[in-house]
Amino acid sequence: MPRIGLALEGGGARGAYHIGVYKAYLENGYKFDGFVGTSIGAINAAVFASGDFDIALRLWENISLDQLFDEEIAEILQFAPSKIDKNFPGNIKIALSKIFTDKGVDTTKIRKFITAYIDEEKIRHSGVDLGLVTYSRSDREAHEVFIEDIAKGKLIDYIMASASLPGFTAQMIGDKKFIDGGVYNNCPINMLIDKGYDEIIAVRTNSFGRFRKYDKNANVTLIKTNGDLAGTLAFSSENSASDIRQGYFDGLRAIDDLLGRNYYLKKTNLKGRVQKLMLLDPVKLPYLETFANRKISSNRLLLEQVIPELAKYLKLGKTFTYDEFLIAIFEFIAEKAKIDRYCVYKFDEFLKLIKDTKIPATEKSPLNKLITSHSEEKEELIEQLVDTLLRT
Repeated sequence: MPRIGLALEGGGARGAYHIGVYKAYLENGYKFDGFVGTSIGAINAAVFASGDFDIALRLWENISLDQLFDEEIAEILQFAPSKIDKNFPGNIKIALSKIFTDKGVDTTKIRKFITAYIDEEKIRHSGVDLGLVTYSRSDREAHEVFIEDIAKGKLIDYIMASASLPGFTAQMIGDKKFIDGGVYNNCPINMLIDKGYDEIIAVRTNSFGRFRKYDKNANVTLIKTNGDLAGTLAFSSENSASDIRQGYFDGLRAIDDLLGRNYYLKKTNLKGRVQKLMLLDPVKLPYLETFANRKISSNRLLLEQVIPELAKYLKLGKTFTYDEFLIAIFEFIAEKAKIDRYCVYKFDEFLKLIKDTKIPATEKSPLNKLITSHSEEKEELIEQLVDTLLRT
């Protein structure tokens, strides 16, 4: 049987995203033989290795700043106006003094929190691999270790070392100080490659930290969101719920090879729709004339000037395909129409929703300049282009 491993990138509160991705894979029958991670990725990897997903889900559903930090630190991190009182300036001073001294932010509550969810003995007898990354500040060298390399009773120490963010109290192991492994390798895909894994799912959080190159011949699926995740230290049950949901649907995208960047669309043959785009009757595109600065047929104008400009506006990149462009303009309109993105749609169903949903009225700019002039003009042109395609 091929061995499948999960690599989890660090990212603090964004670790909730790991939970959603893992949930999607579990529901689709995947069984992982090993877990590796850095920082929050190391914490989640250890909980996953315990074999009880409900524990991981419960951890994130109930997480909050005051469970992880002393009152002064939690207060400054959440910046909630309702929490600001006469003691707030003093608390800021205390918090900053802890951060900018060698002592650092106390991690006692973090240790207590994760110890309640991680059973070292259970992991050691689970039969799965568990690896993590930390960095020795004393030796100035990285440590990429699996559980068999860690002395019994020291797993929590190594996990804490992997998750010792800048400003936190450095974790002591023996007589050496260790800090967050993200300074060396924030998503340790290479650990699973080096261990001979056949398939690797790597979950990224788009957070600070070093993402090291890995063997491109390895069978690696990278999963990362196109949306926004919580801030690194924005721990709350509300943020967790949002990031878990996003991770779940991004996991489904990877598993089922779904189309779309912000929506989740079942695969379909777009050849006919691409041909419709390329052969649109110039008579049906009178608004394109506004963007012409030379004599040119509307169809050539569409292909040579308008579509490349719109693709750039939609951040598709220079090597976009017409399939990607079509999906992007439909998604753009779906977002304006506030169509729920957290659903797996059949493509025709998605288009029908767009066609049947009234787009909120917005103030339009006159189409009297080149398309490169204003974002409003680009957005209006996308609306008109989609409307034309849906009606033809």
